[in-house]
Amino acid sequence: MSATELILLQNSIGQLISINSFLSTTKSRHLALFFLSDPELAGEKPFADITSRSCFFNEEEVLIMFGSIFQIVNIVREINEIPIVKIELCTNDNKAFSTILEHLKNEYAGDDGETDFIYVGQDIRQMGCSSTAEKYFHRYLSSLGNEDIYLSTYYYNLAVVANNKGDYHLSLDLHLKSLQIRIRTLEPNHLNLAESYNG
Repeated sequence: MSATELILLQNSIGQLISINSFLSTTKSRHLALFFLSDPELAGEKPFADITSRSCFFNEEEVLIMFGSIFQIVNIVREINEIPIVKIELCTNDNKAFSTILEHLKNEYAGDDGETDFIYVGQDIRQMGCSSTAEKYFHRYLSSLGNEDIYLSTYYYNLAVVANNKGDYHLSLDLHLKSLQIRIRTLEPNHLNLAESYNG
């Protein structure tokens, strides 16, 4: 963690923080200090392949889910000046978390009040997590069915993900599928049609 990030956290005690990636940590203080102090690990992002059981039983590894929200409790420095950041996982009974959760539900709710996975996927894609966004786009399609209007949105968003990953041929194919559906189903001056021509 950089000094700037540490200062930002110090100024945010009591506030909420969201983890925008998967986070692997350990319950073993000794191992955490080992990883922190090993100069060979500088610049590396150690990770473990988490399956039904970990290959590293002695690491007491904990995998924290993408999107988890924590409240920053405090930051203390030990004698050796290593900062210890205490955070608590937020639950629904946390008032600040409940307020944010309600806001997100309103922001991502479709016309039927259910979560609209396409908006969630688009936000995740904009954070640079294309593979995770792709999963939300697939959930979007499975939650709504195979009607043309849903398929065009699905293909369009997958095309953007493919483009972000550098798979330009797949991106072009998906854009064309989306465009063909939109030409068939939308008025000639519809904004989504313009979006497809621009894609």
